[in-house]
Amino acid sequence: MSSTYTRPDLYQLAFSYRDFEAEAEFLRKVAARHGVDVECFLELACGPGDHSMAMARAGLQVAALDRSEEMIAYLAERSASAGLEIEAVVGDMREARPDFERRFDLAATLIGSVDHLTANADFCNHLRAVARQLKPGGIYVVDMVHPRTVFGVEPTTETSWRMERDGLAVEMQWGGESDVFDPIAEVERTTVTLHASAHGESLPTIREEFPMRRYSYQTVQALLEASGTGFECLAAYGAFDLEVSLGDSKAWRMILVLGLSG
Repeated sequence: MSSTYTRPDLYQLAFSYRDFEAEAEFLRKVAARHGVDVECFLELACGPGDHSMAMARAGLQVAALDRSEEMIAYLAERSASAGLEIEAVVGDMREARPDFERRFDLAATLIGSVDHLTANADFCNHLRAVARQLKPGGIYVVDMVHPRTVFGVEPTTETSWRMERDGLAVEMQWGGESDVFDPIAEVERTTVTLHASAHGESLPTIREEFPMRRYSYQTVQALLEASGTGFECLAAYGAFDLEVSLGDSKAWRMILVLGLSG
């Protein structure tokens, strides 16, 4: 069955509006602000691995994990073609891996990928998995949907957009009128539709429905404590900009910087 995760080339193009180099630089600046000299970086739920590629270009030792075999194969091919060394592995972000070749100064899960962890237990298992991968003093950065969107105050990101490159075009629609939000479980059934064409010829439309957790800031705080990891929130930003706070009018994401206490 065709899926955005089985077509990493289309997925990568759809999200290429993000400035991955700038976002990777922000991650390094955040680490430096908290006294962490980053040599080794881990990206979880990496997808096509654009952040990992940017970190590798900056000279870091990089590992990337995703449960999609197609995404990992795509990243491995891209990184090899670019002459970059990335340890790209298939794995679940709730479990990570106990046998990476190294431990990491900095880990990150980006583009709202943690929203796929809809159960409290899954989120806590994810935190425990990340904690096992970090060096003492390492930090973990999580990029999530902004609370203004979560609570229906106002959308902070576009829900439909078009991207083109080298004869390939994609039109992405994130969410649909029939989507249902369960306020008890804090989970939305989110419809994702992707129309694509190659050199003017239409490709089969991909339409999927995902359960997505809508995490509030306070929910994350409670789960940090429940996980028993010792993770605490060191900082919260509203964009990939050290000057934009979570409550800033320019905020469009909830970016949490987590550190291990003790």
